[in-house]
Amino acid sequence: MASPAHSEPNVPTATPVLVYRDARSEPMPTDDAIAVPDVAMHANMPFPCLGAAYAMHVLLEHIAAPGHVPEVFDEHRFPLCRPNAPVGIGSFVWTDVPVPRLHTVHDFVLLVVSRLQLTLKELVLAYAIVEKLAKDQPVYAQAHCMRPIFLTACVIATKAVDDRPYFIGSCHRNLSDVFTSTSVPLLKVMERQLLVILDFRLPKVASVVPSDGPDAQNCAPTPRRHTRAHIPRPRIPVTTPCASSLRRC
Repeated sequence: MASPAHSEPNVPTATPVLVYRDARSEPMPTDDAIAVPDVAMHANMPFPCLGAAYAMHVLLEHIAAPGHVPEVFDEHRFPLCRPNAPVGIGSFVWTDVPVPRLHTVHDFVLLVVSRLQLTLKELVLAYAIVEKLAKDQPVYAQAHCMRPIFLTACVIATKAVDDRPYFIGSCHRNLSDVFTSTSVPLLKVMERQLLVILDFRLPKVASVVPSDGPDAQNCAPTPRRHTRAHIPRPRIPVTTPCASSLRRC
């Protein structure tokens, strides 16, 4: 999945991404259906998107454990989409099945990555956040909360990778026509809730370097090294937002 960071083109290419669906997959609507992706992507992003989708599917299939999650991430209570979502978005609804099909996860990853114009490093960090959360607390690998968690991880990654200003309002504008139940206040609550769950500690990932170079590394979480004394952060009380406050978002 690793590739040189400097090789990312400045302008996304319009090369179409072919999504393979075998004969066992459910039929997809064709009339007025949303295209995936419907925004041009960087040329080096389609295969990493497939890899992230496959890895997330493995988490959902083999790691998920039953239990309650904060309601802001529970699509049974706060779905990302209203009935006015585009035709075809039904394939993104994961709440009615224990494990969505791989192509459904792939579609979701392609949509989010293309709409937010994520770079390879940002996608790697976003998946690393999801993987760390799922492995530390398998309850977060359930299908009905994975989409909001991955979406929020992508927003956090865009801010953390290059420490550049990125406003949640921009994220919402890029996705609001698809995720029609979202709002800027809701996304802010989701971001803070995820950071609280992570104890405000993001996983470290190896640098993205040329894959054919002598120092090539995989983009994977790196072990924590105790190179300096740890200064504990003051703990912030965890407050899960109430349903009534979120419905006003």
